[in-house]
Amino acid sequence: MPTVLCDSGPLIALAKVGRLRLLLDLWDTVHVTEQVYQEAVAFGHALGAPDALTIRLFWQKHRLPIISVSDDVLTAYKPAITLDPGERATFAHAMTLKEVLVLVDDEDARAEARRLGLPV
Repeated sequence: MPTVLCDSGPLIALAKVGRLRLLLDLWDTVHVTEQVYQEAVAFGHALGAPDALTIRLFWQKHRLPIISVSDDVLTAYKPAITLDPGERATFAHAMTLKEVLVLVDDEDARAEARRLGLPV
């Protein structure tokens, strides 16, 4: 089964509808990068978004990994389009894994993932 890397958009959407658990129902391993976690939780919290707390509590309860992507990996990845920091870190990390699935809601980002040969 692949490692699932989730971008902030799908996390936020699932949290808004109370369905974060769906991630674990479908896949054994779900990760986010530090950049995605910051976008979904820290930035969301600063904006007063209730889903930010939902995501933080879900991640803590299930002890899900928050991946630190090294500067070397981030620098080595040269995206063909402008990506937000979470998408960029997610794709850079995904390219270091053998079996991976990337969850991303932005169509341009999905096109970039397909360009990289990443399943989306």
